[in-house]
Amino acid sequence: MASYKFRAKNITYKGAVSLAAFGNSNPRIGKNYIVVYNSKNPSENICFLNLEIHDSIKNYFKKGSLSQYPIEEYQRTIDSFFFKSLTGGINKYFPPYYKKEDFPELEYLWKVK
Repeated sequence: MASYKFRAKNITYKGAVSLAAFGNSNPRIGKNYIVVYNSKNPSENICFLNLEIHDSIKNYFKKGSLSQYPIEEYQRTIDSFFFKSLTGGINKYFPPYYKKEDFPELEYLWKVK
């Protein structure tokens, strides 16, 4: 497990994520990673240990948060993670039941296995 902290709405939140959630990650202490959280309840969040915030993209985060990431590869990784979480794995056997067609804005991911 990796524990992390982030700030949203001037409040510091803590979270933890399994290193197994991101097979291609290599998290390092002291580095910054993208955290996706529910804007209505920031305690619902996940840290993407495979999406490090490098110096070249820090300027995108000057105001604190973004609703969509300007880096296509990062946005695709985030979309793919949630798409697979909602429509695949064990979640597909428990309500609410989601189908890929429930997410027309993610049609570009429908062919992803």
